[in-house]
This record gives sequence, structure tokens and C-alpha cells, in this order.
Amino acid sequence: MKAKTGNKTLSDEAFVQRVAEIVDSQIRPHIQTHGGDIVIRKILGREVGVVLTGNCSGCPAAQITMEETIEKTLRSALNDEIDRVYLINEIDEEIFDFAKKLLRHNKTD
Repeated sequence: MKAKTGNKTLSDEAFVQRVAEIVDSQIRPHIQTHGGDIVIRKILGREVGVVLTGNCSGCPAAQITMEETIEKTLRSALNDEIDRVYLINEIDEEIFDFAKKLLRHNKTD
């Protein structure tokens, strides 16, 4: 499958590579100024799913960051060739393990 970007056509592989380049060069540095990071978790067709980590994980403003920074930057660079950008909310394993230990501890009290 190929997608047009401006006058050029990108293969799916080139699209994935271009998304990664934009995230690395334009989006990640901004996210890192807030003590967070971004991971491209899934690219299916022209839909991109991302995870915010560090201080940005679980932040109440994460959805706004996704819309105002991540999605706008990708759309600006790729025009209308990107169909959807969405935030995948994941639970940090360390926090989850801590919560389980805390809950187990409270059951014995």
C-alpha cells in the first residue's frame, strides 16, 4: 500500500520510518522537557498509537499533549496521509507492582 505525501508517494515501510523520524526529531525533545517520553506502540495502516511514559504517563494533560503536540506535528509533516493518532494508556509495571504490595499489606492489618 502506498500513501501520497505532497507530490511524493510513501510505502507503508517509508511511512513508518517517517513517523519515527518526526517523533525522534520534533516530538520527543518537547515531551522530554516535561520529564516524559513517547513510544510508538502501534502503527496499523495510517493509524498511529503512542504511549506517554515518565512524568507524562497518567498525566491529566496527556490527551491534550497528544492532540496539541503529537497529532498536530504529525499532521503538519505528513499532511492528510495520517488517518488517526491516538493515545494508548498503559499502567507502569513498577507502579502496578507497588500498588499490589500495598493492597496485600493492607489486607493483613
